[in-house]
Amino acid sequence: MDLSPELSSMAEALVATNDQLLALYDLSSVSTNSLDEDATVDEILTRSVELLSCDSILVSTNESEHFNGDRSTRQLLDNQPEGLDRSCLAIVQTTNAFGSEAELRALRQKSPFTTGDRKLLSAVLQTALGAIHNSRLHRQSVRQAIVAHDHKTAARVAQLVLPEAPPALPGLEWFARSDPAQAAGGDFFTYAVVDDILHFAVGDVSGKGVAAAMMMTTATTAANASFRDRGCDGPADRLELVSEWTYDHLTNANMFTTLLLGSYRPEDGQLLLSNAGHSPVYVLRQGEPVPSEAHVPPVGVLPITGPDQVECFLAEGDALIVGSDGMVEQESPSDEWFGEDRFTALLSELSHKEAGHIGAALFAEVDDFSDGRSANDDRTLVVIQRKTPTVKQADELTIKADHESLRKIKPWLLTFLSEVPEQELGRIELAVHELTNNCVDHASIADGVVALTGQIEGDTVVIGVKDSGVEFNEAEVTSPDPDVPQVRGYGLMIIEQLADELSYSRQGEHNLWQVTFNRNHHLDGS
Repeated sequence: MDLSPELSSMAEALVATNDQLLALYDLSSVSTNSLDEDATVDEILTRSVELLSCDSILVSTNESEHFNGDRSTRQLLDNQPEGLDRSCLAIVQTTNAFGSEAELRALRQKSPFTTGDRKLLSAVLQTALGAIHNSRLHRQSVRQAIVAHDHKTAARVAQLVLPEAPPALPGLEWFARSDPAQAAGGDFFTYAVVDDILHFAVGDVSGKGVAAAMMMTTATTAANASFRDRGCDGPADRLELVSEWTYDHLTNANMFTTLLLGSYRPEDGQLLLSNAGHSPVYVLRQGEPVPSEAHVPPVGVLPITGPDQVECFLAEGDALIVGSDGMVEQESPSDEWFGEDRFTALLSELSHKEAGHIGAALFAEVDDFSDGRSANDDRTLVVIQRKTPTVKQADELTIKADHESLRKIKPWLLTFLSEVPEQELGRIELAVHELTNNCVDHASIADGVVALTGQIEGDTVVIGVKDSGVEFNEAEVTSPDPDVPQVRGYGLMIIEQLADELSYSRQGEHNLWQVTFNRNHHLDGS
């Protein structure tokens, strides 16, 4: 029996199988981790054309095409004319594990594709799909990183328009906090102190995220500008002005903002409010929360003209409570709303507390109620409370009228002004030391002692220096000329630069100096 034909066929099959294994090994050496889709897939197709002796290979997905070959063979792959030998055309289709659909077409006119060739082309297609998927995942990750960075930037920019420090006014206790539900939010509050009157605004732009945050900055800027407009006579005029400035911006963006504008005069407790659709708003008077309703629709819904405003007077301990709907509409894990009834009940319980305690307690109750459920909306709360300024008196310090005894002034000030920031304390100490030193040097003090008194009322520090020396004659002290050296005059000039007010009076046989410091001035070190 002649076995030569069978042996020859087996040998050819083994060689073909070995060639395919070598081809698969060579194909696997192509890295599919590259971030360049075109370069990687082109390399895969170039290797495949060489390994299979193809005229051309085309890989197409629903988003891209990759081709290796010349124009004539591309036309054959696309048109597949009737005279084309179908055994020389291979078409492979697949869907990978990530749901991406793709098709491979290969042309080899000199010899038909075998079953092994078609299996190898299927591996080529899967390899190309892997490279495409990796590249697209990278592009998607980059886009997501850019969007996340933009959101963080927008949130940071939006937060910059919110005031950081509380307003400094005697007779005012202030609490303000705004927590966005996302990286950026649409809630806002702002204020300005003009002529010892607090002008303020609290608002909530519709929507969430970057768009709401950007529109929030527009509304905040408009509110701040209205505070400085001398033509406005109260919150109603300011609300009309803000509506005029922002209406087109809001309507073009299909957005609106609820907005409460108000003013508070600590001198007599006068509170004026004009409300464009904002809630919850309560005036807490003698322990009873009284709702303050809206006067007009939110800004951006309709042009606002001639809005109303309400007036009331806060007594000692009374407060204005302004929240945003994110406080009362927070949901529990069982889908229950926090609600205004629960909100007002808490206000009644907290009515005897100070503004800071009221604000912190309300936020804590809403957090506890949510029990880990994410915030439905931005949460904002502002509390304005009338409080009588506390007066702190220092023990009188009496020292000998000599330079050695002046060292006792600093420890006395440190004890008395323990809550004053170091920068402010430094300028107060220098001014008081200079004033007392002038008394010792120039007053010829009869009983040889100087008495110092101190008082803090709100943010105002007043230091008194009393001695029994000769009466001060201002006419004898000339302002120093920087070009002409002189002995006297520099002390008073230094004190006047450091202090906010310096006064002198003669009471009986005593000189009485009074130097006043406003702790909110010179905060920049000037």
